[in-house]
Amino acid sequence: MPNLLVTGISGRMGQAVLQAATEAGVSVTATHDAGQDIDAAIVKATCAIDFTIHSFTTTLVEAALKHGTSLVIGTTGHTDEERA
Repeated sequence: MPNLLVTGISGRMGQAVLQAATEAGVSVTATHDAGQDIDAAIVKATCAIDFTIHSFTTTLVEAALKHGTSLVIGTTGHTDEERA
């Protein structure tokens, strides 16, 4: 079972993911929100689920690659350039 990081924890989807994970018995080892240290949070997780804002995705992808953390991105609104 993965150790989960939930980003965007103050938003509706972040809260929904946290609730679903808790109900499913998934270990949520860290949460993250704007202004917090992503490296400190992601190092505790084997998988991250992202529901933040599109401008944060690059930072999150870089942190996930740096720490070898799997990443699921649920964030929307990316520009064509951001997706590339």
